[in-house]
Amino acid sequence: MKNKLEIDDSLSFCKDIEYYESDKKNLQFNEENYPRLKEYIGWEKTTEVHKQQETTQHDSFNPKESLEAYSLKQFCLQLIACILISFLIVTTITKYVVTFTRVSGISMENTLQNGDFLMVDRLSYRFKDPEQFDVIVFQQDTDVYYVKRIIALPGQTVQIVNGQIIVDGVVLTEEYGAEEIIDPGSASDEITLKDDEYFVLGDNRNKSTDSRFVTVGMIKKERIIGKVFMRVYPMNTIGRIE
Repeated sequence: MKNKLEIDDSLSFCKDIEYYESDKKNLQFNEENYPRLKEYIGWEKTTEVHKQQETTQHDSFNPKESLEAYSLKQFCLQLIACILISFLIVTTITKYVVTFTRVSGISMENTLQNGDFLMVDRLSYRFKDPEQFDVIVFQQDTDVYYVKRIIALPGQTVQIVNGQIIVDGVVLTEEYGAEEIIDPGSASDEITLKDDEYFVLGDNRNKSTDSRFVTVGMIKKERIIGKVFMRVYPMNTIGRIE
């Protein structure tokens, strides 16, 4: 009997909802006529408010615009990161691995010409000492760099007599000099190089300021930037510097 009453009550409530919805549709409803439905009516109003809020939020949200803004931001961040990484790579390479220099003057003719662009190996001398006849770049002044050839190494003796270069008492046989040396400079007397000193000359011997003269003197290893190993310009002379 109790179950039947509950069923009848539920059916009655459903009927009330049906009448309420019908009257509401025809704009003839009055909430006071449906006391049993007040809780239902309040829930329905709350639901409608939420739907309106969701619709408003949905209307104001533009996924395309948000995606474009996000993509632009990501692009800018990636671009900045690429620039910074590239800068660090280039800086590291030019400081520790390889750098470029341009020949200014004729002191290294005929091996190098005025205006040649050269690649300089900055890494090798960190693991080994410079060798005789290497063409090197060394720092002369704060912003001045010279390109010369190593003639004598640390601990050796060097002297220039009658236009000939004598290293450790033996006349140097070499084919780099453009002509016989006229001015031996300080090398007219025998020079004994210290443990960290190198004697350098330009290949154009009579048009070069080098270790023969006090303005340059002996070159300490700490002044050496690196070994010239390739000419990269002019295009028709690209190749290794032996």
